[in-house]
Amino acid sequence: MPRRCPCRSAGEGRPEQRESLALAPALAQLARQVPRGAGILLATGLDLPGEGFDAALATLRARGPLQLLLIEDAAETAPPAMAMPCITQAGESGHLRLDPLPAERDARAARYQVPGQAVRRISTAGSSP
Repeated sequence: MPRRCPCRSAGEGRPEQRESLALAPALAQLARQVPRGAGILLATGLDLPGEGFDAALATLRARGPLQLLLIEDAAETAPPAMAMPCITQAGESGHLRLDPLPAERDARAARYQVPGQAVRRISTAGSSP
């Protein structure tokens, strides 16, 4: 039996349900409570950052130094070379290639490396990239 695509579990449900799980709105609310000058440590897998995520990070950086820990699982750091069977969001059987993920994660980490925001990648597989 094919397994569900990771993108389905992270984005499953109606649009309003997905948005309620998004990280950006929670970070925007949190930023209002962080005292100026406070060091902020945010650990996330960024499964569902949500609309306005970059703006929320900028607001947090304005409050104090921000450390962003990007949590990555084995499929993101050392994916299998073959296509994996999955169920698409439309409910159809398909195949998912994970081998582009390491390069995409490298680019994502580089994109978030900005002044006032340190980025560290943490692998759940036991070694950090």
